[in-house]
Amino acid sequence: MKQRVKVLFVVVMILALLFSMNVTSAFADDIDPEFFFSEIQQVGIGYIHTTFLMKDGTVWTCGLERPLPQTSIVTPVKVQNLTDVICVAAGLQSSLAVKSDGSVWEWKENTLPTQIGISDAIYADMRPANASSSYHVVKSDGTVWAWGYNSAGELGDGTTTNRSTPVQVKENSTTPLTDVQTVVVGDAVGTVLFLKSDGTVWSCGSGAYGLLGRTGNNKYAEQINELTGIVDISVGNSHCLALKSDGTMWAWGFNDYRQLGDGTTTARTAPVMVTNGISNIKAVGAGSSTSYALKTDGTVWAWGNDYSLGINAPYPGKALLTPVQINKLRNIKSVTTQNNNSVGSLAIGHDGSVWCWGTFGDKGHGLTNSSMPVKINEPTPSSGPVEPYQFSAVFEIDQGQIRFLGMEPFEGDENNLEWFLDFPWPLFMASLVPFITMVGMR
Repeated sequence: MKQRVKVLFVVVMILALLFSMNVTSAFADDIDPEFFFSEIQQVGIGYIHTTFLMKDGTVWTCGLERPLPQTSIVTPVKVQNLTDVICVAAGLQSSLAVKSDGSVWEWKENTLPTQIGISDAIYADMRPANASSSYHVVKSDGTVWAWGYNSAGELGDGTTTNRSTPVQVKENSTTPLTDVQTVVVGDAVGTVLFLKSDGTVWSCGSGAYGLLGRTGNNKYAEQINELTGIVDISVGNSHCLALKSDGTMWAWGFNDYRQLGDGTTTARTAPVMVTNGISNIKAVGAGSSTSYALKTDGTVWAWGNDYSLGINAPYPGKALLTPVQINKLRNIKSVTTQNNNSVGSLAIGHDGSVWCWGTFGDKGHGLTNSSMPVKINEPTPSSGPVEPYQFSAVFEIDQGQIRFLGMEPFEGDENNLEWFLDFPWPLFMASLVPFITMVGMR
């Protein structure tokens, strides 16, 4: 005789249960516990590797080593002799780190970090292109210094000469660019955006697709006149995004997958307002042909090429105009996109967790290609009250055999359903066997 039993559970997630969770990771099973249970602060996605900055100031990396033959490090390893880091960036075959004392460090494949002759640095970014990298560092006085590849004038020194040592980015031959707080280096064609403390945006380098916010290339940094009051910027493979302090979002560049969000497929050489209904935006991210908006409530929304949006689209490669929520991502604080012709993205949660989705190609980043976000670490939970979760579990009891049939969210709450899908059911069910055995014997 079969008997259906429905039991209402109220589960409080405590520290011991969190450590017993069977979390699906994008890495191999032998991932270092020190990395797995640490909070990640920032992620740099290079051409063939990925770099992670941890809350304790250490740096971890994974991906391909060079020179050939390439060896793929599929699980992160700690970068030696590097501590007190506040910012990281990943490029073609190298990475940068800015330390709390303002020093800048670089390391390449199979080498230890070495200090670069720049002091008082506060931020850095670099181009992980398939040709060569360019490096940009913002100093505490608001000036920007750059070196490396310069074919489109991306170093902003008025030339197209490659530089092995840092040169100062300028507005013209005599005036240095100042008051900069953030620099973003585009991966694909060599476009660089600078966000000043007064909310204006400046650009130099390649004007392909209209990425400079105007036509043509620029060897010096020039202001994008349409943009004022800006608080966040992002450079994609062929389009750019900017967020104003009034909450409006602006876009320019290529628009083949409606990634500009202006209701058209028309390319724009000057910024236009995003009019697809997205609001309450905290930060923006431009990918290969996708756009992301991080809302103030910690949710992430996307539009453009649905092949890489993290929504498991039934018909990949279509243009999605209306923003859709990436349901697995909640309580997110930042989104990082890869835009060097690959379409992988990462999101960092306020708890230090990191999720990856999209296609990272065969370049050995160490990350899993996935149409839906996959968690790559499980940070140690912080102290404080934990909200209980309620659900109904349905069992079938037949001649002493117990079969778990499924679960029903209490009052049908979608947030609970997402949590249920990630819950460590084998461990939890094992703890309930004595209780359900007694029920079946009645």
